[in-house]
Amino acid sequence: MLKRTILILLLVFSSLACLAQPQWVELNLRHYDIKKIRFGFTLGANVLDFSTVNVLQPVKLPGQTDAVKVRADVVTARPGFSINAILDYRLSSAFNARILPGICFGSRDMVFYDEEAPGNVELYKMPIQSNYIELPIQIKYNAKRHSNFRPYIIAGANFRSNLTFKEDEQKGTYYEFPQFEPFVEFGIGLDTYFYYFKLSVELKVSKGLENVMAKRKVTPGYEPFLDVIDKMNSQSIQLSFHFE
Repeated sequence: MLKRTILILLLVFSSLACLAQPQWVELNLRHYDIKKIRFGFTLGANVLDFSTVNVLQPVKLPGQTDAVKVRADVVTARPGFSINAILDYRLSSAFNARILPGICFGSRDMVFYDEEAPGNVELYKMPIQSNYIELPIQIKYNAKRHSNFRPYIIAGANFRSNLTFKEDEQKGTYYEFPQFEPFVEFGIGLDTYFYYFKLSVELKVSKGLENVMAKRKVTPGYEPFLDVIDKMNSQSIQLSFHFE
């Protein structure tokens, strides 16, 4: 699901970049890029996902009469949002260091299927909500400015604290997740210089480095859900609008 979403957004982003070819127009914010320190804020839309490695051994889930091979996957893309502050430090004409502290909200449904039944028989759907306090730290490489446009790429790390890491039996969420997760991030973007401010549209992918199933914690009585998944890592894609 995440790969298809990334491909679609990359095609859209590439089309926008093609439209941003050099034009003979007056330069806005002509001396903006020589500033040493810049501030701003970010509004973003995200889709959260998991990368899972299934055990695919017979398991008898709670409420089921027979043990079957169970496959778990995230199949529903639920949009979330994020809000961040921007602290940008100019390292050189091409490189910037950025810190973007903020909050991120999102959710996903982990669906458990009978692997051997025809037609993807759904056995259980586990809603998983994630609310993060996050601290992305990035290096931004800027291409040469063309008219009022400047493409760039970013890479870095993100340190997230999950405010909803505990299991919640009332909501049907039986897994307990790590409270702190490190991520690696990479993305592409396009700076657009307007008369009074700069707007950057950015597409970013985040990959969690920690196996969130490593602690093997679950609500008592629902231990069979642990036998379904061997390894699971958080991942997400985000479309951001940076205002500086």
